[in-house]
Amino acid sequence: MDWAWRASLVTVAAVFVLAAIAWSFTRRTLRIVAVLIVGATALIFIRWDAGAGKQDLATRFTDSFRTVVGWFWKLLLGRDIEVNTAAWVAFLAIVVVGYLGLEMLAAHRESPRVDIAAADPHDSEITQNLLAELRFRLPAVALRKPGPLPGASRGETVATVVEQSEVKGGKLVAGVLRFFTMVLPSPRSYVARLYAERCADWEPETTDCDPRNPELWVTVDLRDRRTDASAGVTTFDRVRLSDAAEHAAAYLASVLLRDDKSTPEWSKPAAERADDLAAFLLCPPSLGYGHSFQKVLANHDTSRDLLEPVARDGPASGIVRYELASLYDLQSRPLEALRLHARTRADFPKFLSARYRLGISLTMAAGDSFEADWQSARRDQQSRRARPTQVADIADYLRRAGLLDRKGHQQFLNDPDTTRFRLQLLDVARRELEAYQRSVGWARWTARKCFSRAERSSSTGLLAQGRSVRTARTIVKSALFLCATRRAYLEQRPGPAPDLDLARQHARDVVDETSPRRRHRSLPWQATYNYACALTLGLAPDADRPALQEADVDLVISLLQQVSEDPANPRAVEWIGRDPDLAALQRNARFIDFVRERIRRDFDITDTDPFPVTDWLSQQVWAVQHPGGAPASMTIAKVRVVTVTPLSG
Repeated sequence: MDWAWRASLVTVAAVFVLAAIAWSFTRRTLRIVAVLIVGATALIFIRWDAGAGKQDLATRFTDSFRTVVGWFWKLLLGRDIEVNTAAWVAFLAIVVVGYLGLEMLAAHRESPRVDIAAADPHDSEITQNLLAELRFRLPAVALRKPGPLPGASRGETVATVVEQSEVKGGKLVAGVLRFFTMVLPSPRSYVARLYAERCADWEPETTDCDPRNPELWVTVDLRDRRTDASAGVTTFDRVRLSDAAEHAAAYLASVLLRDDKSTPEWSKPAAERADDLAAFLLCPPSLGYGHSFQKVLANHDTSRDLLEPVARDGPASGIVRYELASLYDLQSRPLEALRLHARTRADFPKFLSARYRLGISLTMAAGDSFEADWQSARRDQQSRRARPTQVADIADYLRRAGLLDRKGHQQFLNDPDTTRFRLQLLDVARRELEAYQRSVGWARWTARKCFSRAERSSSTGLLAQGRSVRTARTIVKSALFLCATRRAYLEQRPGPAPDLDLARQHARDVVDETSPRRRHRSLPWQATYNYACALTLGLAPDADRPALQEADVDLVISLLQQVSEDPANPRAVEWIGRDPDLAALQRNARFIDFVRERIRRDFDITDTDPFPVTDWLSQQVWAVQHPGGAPASMTIAKVRVVTVTPLSG
């Protein structure tokens, strides 16, 4: 093979590489790779025939480049031609046009950008205020503006700054920048317009009970910046002023991100006019330290009331349904949370966080605390006395997700043996956690970085993302250990307790500062918590099972202490006190003291307003706020508990 054919193969390979980069990555990555290829080519030209006596660098470079141009036209035309000025110009024109085509491909596949139209002087005050607020709502749905100036691209912004500066030749530089901004392709860009009118202004008979937060008719119009063609328009009827900006931002997201390959499917709005995403944006922010327990409960209730109508039963975005499931977990409704996680897994199999939560929820649902709940729910399902129950929904979603076959689906619904049913839950949990473990492996992580359009824009911070991969693998390893420990616990009933030595060793490595492995420095709090739950499985002995050693209780509390002190985990006591896996400790004096101490740290206990005491945690909060007293009415779920007598002395 002569050098012409070798150069041709290299050229074709470079073109395919650049095309793949343009298809899967951003224009920035395309430009970096193109510069590297050009630099490597120039280096080859410089080194070409270095020992042939040609000492002049420019001459050597020109001759090598003329040879390449001659090869190009020979392959294209099938014959040799004289490499004159016309051949050079035609060759460079083809290269430039081809590269611009790659830029157009990369720009077309990038996320669209949206800007808010400037307020018209004739617009009402409400319209002007909503336009200003909408600018702050767009980043919440990952919609980027083209530039700092309204209606301007980044190149136009830089050109304006240069032109207004006092630098000599600034106008010339600004003109060049504007020219390249016009020539170079750019992502799809849109302009959003918004019009708002008071309903009471057009309906005098309407009585608006809140003049500071009136009902509005809000029209949102999205138009292409270049063609001024309408991409979408809708009118929200009777929406409150306080909610209008969130509804407008959610609608813009639903239109712009519908066909965007860089946005994961599970984060796109699914409901009509993006009602699900609007409800998610309207949810109050999570409260941190220092707020009263009553305010935290009200915060959860407000978020749940907003999300339930749009995410519980109908189509919804994966992140919205995931948020509602997390609220159900915090409100001691784990089976409803499991149902939502199963549906999210069926609808969005690439939503990795939901897959992990499904595995953990299935592992927890196989615990002793849920045995009576499963028996009651499955009796209702078998008797067909009600509409499809949670059990039927969970089974259907797991089958849709490919986690249950037809035989497993029937066994899930009809198997009278509760222990065998719980083992089936653990089998499904293990398979899901193992699939998640494979998904966060280095090979698949690298493949997602290279080929997934949803992750290609986050090419910065790769070291931090690599650490997150290691963290995820550590967490899922601890979750699989918890699942295996619970399975061993079930399979050996009645009989001796499963061997918890490995759990004890993990716990000591986390707690003991002198441990030679010193794993406590890198173990994430989620893994620490999973090991604490695994060690707690032996805290509820049957008649034939020996009681747990008291030292294990100290280890569990030490692990929970580290979990609650992690700065990334505020108000950990809120779910530590509600977790069914820790129910066996709820009559232990040291655990009660630990929980109450955390309540004093995490909540404002000076607020003594009444609140419903419906679970063990709220009972402890009441006890902290009213020392020596007891709530007038209390409904506490029955749990399996054990009392550990302290060591004498």
